[in-house]
Amino acid sequence: MCQEIHRQLMYYIWFMENHFESSLGKISYDFFDKGHEKNLLLIHGFIEDREVWEKVVTPLHANLIVVDLLGFGKSVPQPDFDFSMKQQAASILELLDHLHIKEVYVLGHSMGGYITLELATLKPDIHIGLLHSTCLADTEEKKHNRNKTIGVLEREPAVFIREFYWSLFAEHHKDEFADVIEKLRLKAENIPVKYIIETVVGLRDRKNHLATWTKAEKHGLVVAGTYDKIFDVKELEKLVDKEKANWLELKDSGHMGLYEEPEVLTEEINDWLNPQ
Repeated sequence: MCQEIHRQLMYYIWFMENHFESSLGKISYDFFDKGHEKNLLLIHGFIEDREVWEKVVTPLHANLIVVDLLGFGKSVPQPDFDFSMKQQAASILELLDHLHIKEVYVLGHSMGGYITLELATLKPDIHIGLLHSTCLADTEEKKHNRNKTIGVLEREPAVFIREFYWSLFAEHHKDEFADVIEKLRLKAENIPVKYIIETVVGLRDRKNHLATWTKAEKHGLVVAGTYDKIFDVKELEKLVDKEKANWLELKDSGHMGLYEEPEVLTEEINDWLNPQ
């Protein structure tokens, strides 16, 4: 209990909320200069915000930039923002330029991984980290399922939001993380449904970035969960050349290792940032 209180206090002491007016919208972000040589940008996933990283930020050995993607958390998009992975990446590139950050490690959770790969096409020198994510585009089956999701969101958005987060955690963790799931659900209910639907379109229509990953795989990181219902851990493992990139299978996690196994995840991120 004391350790958890200390972690939460350090999170709120270290991070001071900032805003940046990009050409695509107002980005809300936290920045903490810990005095390290390495910079790490953390990008959250679909209908999340930057607070999903709260259990891992304190022990990380890097200066941290933690963003709310446009349309989520406290970031506000311009009216003509299209919610594509490419435009999300473009807004983040503007933020990095604003902060005068040149070399940066970028870790994206789920959808955040897709945006990380798009960012790599705009800024090829980044170090790519994919957490519960893939460099592949949607299959035709997945595109069909995205279309079905859009239909549900148009008819009954509350139903989709209520069910969505339960599917992200390993079955045996659902009781343990019921409070977290409820917190995520309540936040999601404040997101305009239009933003969520347009983001699903962006997910459906995103590019295949296998070539992007292969080119930048050296010094990359891929983390997968044994009990992930969205990505098969064995299929993700096939995409990784372990002679070049770091690979971690979180053996007690579903799609939310940043909650389910934060200590193991943090240790791997630090090894990625500071290889021996």
